[in-house]
Amino acid sequence: MLDLLRNAGFLTLNRPTGHYGDSLILGGCEVTLLQMAEGYGVLAALGVHRRPRFLSGEPFPERRILPEAAPFLVADILKDTGRLLPVHGRRIEHRRDWFAFKTGTSYGYRDAWTAAYNPRHTVVVWMGDPAGAPHPELVGLSAAAPAIVEVLRALPATVWYEPPPGVESRTVCTLSGAPPSPLCPSTRTEYAIAGVSSTTPCTLHVIRNGAPAVRWPAELEEFALRRSLEFETGRTVSIVSPLPGSRYFLTPLGGEQKTALKAEGAVPPVYWFVGGTFAGRQEGSIPLFWSLRKGRHTVSLVDSRGRTASSWVIVEAIEKGPEHRPGPSSLLLTPVD
Repeated sequence: MLDLLRNAGFLTLNRPTGHYGDSLILGGCEVTLLQMAEGYGVLAALGVHRRPRFLSGEPFPERRILPEAAPFLVADILKDTGRLLPVHGRRIEHRRDWFAFKTGTSYGYRDAWTAAYNPRHTVVVWMGDPAGAPHPELVGLSAAAPAIVEVLRALPATVWYEPPPGVESRTVCTLSGAPPSPLCPSTRTEYAIAGVSSTTPCTLHVIRNGAPAVRWPAELEEFALRRSLEFETGRTVSIVSPLPGSRYFLTPLGGEQKTALKAEGAVPPVYWFVGGTFAGRQEGSIPLFWSLRKGRHTVSLVDSRGRTASSWVIVEAIEKGPEHRPGPSSLLLTPVD
């Protein structure tokens, strides 16, 4: 990934991979506005990198760094201009006016940016205080995106991309985006990469108690719960916090110290017990917090369907002095106000 970004023009990313960690894919690395335009230009050219130039007589080298198919799918996804309705007031329906776009808002509301492109143009807009001062209005969609729309409306219309070799149309389940099973109630057409995109049929739609139901994957359980959607996980209940054998250390700073009790596959309400004593009832996706006490504790739960799970944890106290510091694999908790 780091090599690909550097090949796309992000030359300020000049440190070893270990320096960046997850920030490399979460947008936490600093780049310049020109580099952003250069990188999105690669997507606009369906995988061809072109070094920016400012004078017509300057060389304009180009080279392919990505196959065409993947950037085409990215453009097809990002062209959903219905996302602009809150700030633009209308959808962009005509194919000649389509453009792909992505917004961004930096941590602390210090930067608002939007990048947009079509087969002929790549535009990037940044808004913020040059001194780096934060402002709550610096949100990409509401601050920078409207400017992008005005710029693209002033540019000549262009013809949208045609599917490159290796990209095919296929029918998928409207909800899951996977090839439909006989239980899927509705379908739509989308692009896929032949021989690469998954061909596993939809597993969301099932029959439960003789009636159609949706079996949400673990990643979407909280989404379903927040919207009061009925779901069938199809999995056993498990406790993911605390994991069995976890060791927690109470700091000598005083104050109440807590940890979250979390489960996967459980259908709310969930009833939690610590050492056989009722610890609380969890509704929805908001975790229950348990006040740590020194000792070995069994943590268990019962969900609304009567399913159970258990775990155990050891809580130790850190005495003052360096000789009692926890090891690198231990979890150190600080007081909760």
